[in-house]
Parts: sequence; structure tokens; C-alpha cells
Amino acid sequence: MPICSRNFIFYYLYCGATYLVLTNIISSIIYIILLVTAKRGNDRNIMIAFIEILMFSIVCELLTIGSCGFIYFSLGMVAVIFHLVSTTRFKKALLQLIGILTTFVIFYKYYTRAPG
Repeated sequence: MPICSRNFIFYYLYCGATYLVLTNIISSIIYIILLVTAKRGNDRNIMIAFIEILMFSIVCELLTIGSCGFIYFSLGMVAVIFHLVSTTRFKKALLQLIGILTTFVIFYKYYTRAPG
């Protein structure tokens, strides 16, 4: 399990957020599977990891009711995916569009509501 992920699990346990612990464990299992099945020169795992990060940010935003800033995971991935994937321009643009839509969904769900 990645060190960063393991530390988050302990932090979430300390805060009593068991739902985030489970989400992080599932995310870590996906990364372990991707690591075991990795093939050199294959962009499939990078694209799967990209989608997993977006799903992780959506689930965590839903679970924390938009109060912990997981929107920045998907926002940051919009710029990063262009440099990670060496496939066609269409696939890069499609992945960026998915990341942008994910960010907007999270933003409009939690950050545009009226206070109170």
C-alpha cells in the first residue's frame, strides 16, 4: 500500500471517518491491482488510474458534503493527464473533458449553494 494512502487511512481513523477509510482502502486495492498488471508502454493503467482518481474525488466529496477540498484532485488531474498519456489527441481531449465535467459536477453540487 502506498505510504501516502496508508497515512491517510490512519488520519481518517483518528478523525472517526470510517467511510473515508473504506474509500481509501478500495482506492489502494485498485492501485495494487494496476501495479501488478502493469505493462511497459501501455497507457491503459494510467487512464484507469485517472478515472479512479476522479471517482475517488466524487465519492469523497459526497461523503464529506463538500467540506474537505477533494475537488482539487479532479481539478489538478485535468492538467496532468495531458502529459501522462501518450495516446491520440482525441483520447487526451476526452480524458480532459471527463475531468472538467467531474470538477463542474462537484463545484455546482457543493460550492454554489446558498449559505444557511
